[in-house]
Amino acid sequence: MFLWKWVTRFFLLCALALYAEVESTRDVALYTTFRPKYPEELLELFRIKFTPDGSGRLLDLGCGSGQITFLLAPFYKEVEALDIDDHMIQKAIEQAKTKNVTNIAWLHQGAEETSLESEKFDLITIATAFHWMDRPVVLKNAYTLLKEGGGIAIFCAKSWWSSTIAWQQEIIKLIQHYLGTNQPYYPPAFVHNSSHAALLHAAHFENIQSFTVTTPHFWSLKTILGYLYSTAFCNPSRFGKQLEKFEKDVESIFLRHHPSGECKEDFPFHVLIGYKSYPGCL
Repeated sequence: MFLWKWVTRFFLLCALALYAEVESTRDVALYTTFRPKYPEELLELFRIKFTPDGSGRLLDLGCGSGQITFLLAPFYKEVEALDIDDHMIQKAIEQAKTKNVTNIAWLHQGAEETSLESEKFDLITIATAFHWMDRPVVLKNAYTLLKEGGGIAIFCAKSWWSSTIAWQQEIIKLIQHYLGTNQPYYPPAFVHNSSHAALLHAAHFENIQSFTVTTPHFWSLKTILGYLYSTAFCNPSRFGKQLEKFEKDVESIFLRHHPSGECKEDFPFHVLIGYKSYPGCL
């Protein structure tokens, strides 16, 4: 048992190193510009489920360049946001200065670290980053960090890898043709059989609920390539001298389905929430 724990820990550290390496090669500007934006309906859902009054504390794990952090920061007195990628943190700090947002502390560290104060936060958010994390460890820590009655919200944007849209499926097959099927976007030490909801339940969260909200997103060759190049699995540096040919093949697929060169998708975001409850809280 002791040896197994050390073996597991070794693979976990290797996966974290891979994640940091993959993240460091991503273009932060592409990520900020071309990822679908969180819709207003998501903010309304948040207001209903967590009823913030401007006096609490928010923790955003895997904050990236601050998409969810900036959206929710006005509803909290203090916000702490952390990410393992220093490039993302620096971009978030730049945006905070531009937006004159002063209630966010930006931390360069992984979500698995436990240096934060216990029972300090009213809400913990994880936005489209949970699949990169050691999920049971993160949820165990999150439960400790939350106040009694506090909540957790996990946001998952739609993945093209599970898309039912024909032209997106074809482009994924095209990427696999160019780069192979062994992609680093799911570090092997982090692949679990349990669903996010089951893990929340195992971590003693209560009143677990799931929701889906959509936002209109317009695709063109520019936004498709910008989106793809912002992801871990499709970094343009991996194509080498074949990049131009890949882009022409993407254009050919898209125009075959949408000759106008544009299309609209109701892009879904899935939200999973739970609470650290006490008697009479909910």
